[in-house]
Amino acid sequence: MQVAYFERVKNRSSVRYTTFTRQQLHMFKYNGMEVLARPMALMMAETIYNHYKQVQFGCVTYVPMDENKQKQRGYNQAHLLALEISKRISVPMYALLARTTPSEAQSKKNRVERLKIGKGVFIGREDMEFAFSKQTVLLIDDVYTTGATIRACTQVLKDQGAEHVYAITFAR
Repeated sequence: MQVAYFERVKNRSSVRYTTFTRQQLHMFKYNGMEVLARPMALMMAETIYNHYKQVQFGCVTYVPMDENKQKQRGYNQAHLLALEISKRISVPMYALLARTTPSEAQSKKNRVERLKIGKGVFIGREDMEFAFSKQTVLLIDDVYTTGATIRACTQVLKDQGAEHVYAITFAR
């Protein structure tokens, strides 16, 4: 399954997704190693500087997590990364998106299944439209695999009024 040119998004990642990276992300996401957010965000901030230094971001946001998963885990790793990145690049961070449906772990899906993130999985938070209307938004997530999540979130942000959306992920 190929992604159409007009659906492609601007994304950069700090590191390649290797066995070591997968282990680090697993500790960060599933073993309560929230402290890894700081060094990961530092690397991501450097990537932002190297690839997006000419871009004036109006705000930073992140990929929302299923409420039940977040309660179970105790935190959303993308939110932690966004908080750290926001501080490092001096751009305000807002929770602009919400997830409407529970999600099965992407790691348990194959490429075709991952590409089929349905419309309506993410919505813009109406109480936050003021934060990004006609602005350039920096979208944060931990891993870029097929890009389906980033594309879905980008489309919602643009539908809600964002001028441009750039994404940064820790690994790809």
